Amino acid sequence: MRFLKRFWRTLRGRWGRTPADHAALPWPPVPGEPLSRYLLSKREFHRTRRTVNTSAFVPGQDGRKSVFRTLGLAEPDVWKLGQEKVVKPPHRLHARADVSVQVVYDAAVGLEADRPPSRHAELINWPDGESARLLAATQLADSAELHLNPSIYGQSTDW
Repeated sequence: MRFLKRFWRTLRGRWGRTPADHAALPWPPVPGEPLSRYLLSKREFHRTRRTVNTSAFVPGQDGRKSVFRTLGLAEPDVWKLGQEKVVKPPHRLHARADVSVQVVYDAAVGLEADRPPSRHAELINWPDGESARLLAATQLADSAELHLNPSIYGQSTDW
């Protein structure tokens, strides 16, 4: 019986939703809603130039790219979301790239809510052709705002 209680708590903690999660988010997303792409590789951004590389948004073989809806979350909660839902050891959460839903739509890319985990969404329906997908990924990267993880790079206001 103790095993079942622990198992249930684990499932509820991993997949459970609170009112601050998906249920409170509008669908379809509003154009100004922020989306965060969590960056686990230093190759996906340039720290000193404070830019996001195109590779951060290039879709995988399945034609999807993972993002999280961060509407209504405070800055520490945005980082906590990435740490809890994205990072698997031995990886580290180095940074995140924030774009608005409008930028995604302007790049002719679709957005699909995806659960679990809560607040997760995927960029879908990329343009046909490799060069068109690369152009869309470049548009997203160029419009993205880079946020370095303060637990790794410290709190800097010199940017």
